[in-house]
Amino acid sequence: MDNEQIIKKVHPDPLYFLGFYCSGIILMVVGFFFLIYIAPLGFLAIILGEVVRRAETFYILESGVAREYKLLSTSREFCEYEKIQDIKVNQSFLDNIFGIGNLHLNTAGSDKTEVNFCGIKNPYEIEKIIRGKM
Repeated sequence: MDNEQIIKKVHPDPLYFLGFYCSGIILMVVGFFFLIYIAPLGFLAIILGEVVRRAETFYILESGVAREYKLLSTSREFCEYEKIQDIKVNQSFLDNIFGIGNLHLNTAGSDKTEVNFCGIKNPYEIEKIIRGKM
């Protein structure tokens, strides 16, 4: 991936981690008014959500698609365009309102999803780019 041309690089959208952010804000407010020792936990929840969000990166490359997760360890998944057989987009009711969704790519020879792009903005646009490369 280092020397290959990147067509598009995407992180999960912040709205996908809204639960982390809202719980952090709630804990901070409760801590501020009632139990002061809970407030740092709220701040920690917000920071943890953002660190996890930025640790995951999705790539659309010239030869295929890749998902990379770098936090304490590194995990990479790669799938060539020629091997992709099925692309599925999932959006819940709230995801549809916010314009985010999940993209699942299945390949030949495997009955499980090979690469998942979770919480991406405009999943149908990403699907269109991938289908154009296939």
